Amino acid sequence: MRKQSIFAGGYALLISLLLATTISASGVMSASSLRVTILENDVTYEYEYDNPHHYEYEEGRHVVRGEEAKQKVLELLTLIKLNENSKIEDIVRELKQHHPDIEKVDIRYMNDDNKLFTWVWHDE
Repeated sequence: MRKQSIFAGGYALLISLLLATTISASGVMSASSLRVTILENDVTYEYEYDNPHHYEYEEGRHVVRGEEAKQKVLELLTLIKLNENSKIEDIVRELKQHHPDIEKVDIRYMNDDNKLFTWVWHDE
């Protein structure tokens, strides 16, 4: 009985985390487009989204589209918690969890009103 309770609790937690991820990324996913470019150790990482269903992820010369790219974009958005009021310093701090030697960040986000938001950061 105790094992079932622990399993049910863990399952409920997993579902709530997945829903939270979807909700936090849903605002950006209603946008017209998103482009995130990260340079680390001379490797360029690009995350792209165009409404309604185009996702693309590039790591160096390796390009992925479709569901795998969608997962990469959603993971990135969950990590950086991007919104129109985001501060580049906060974004870079979060990105350093996965890209500790980050050299450059360039983010272009066009919301559903076609208003462009841009964040750029270079390591000094």
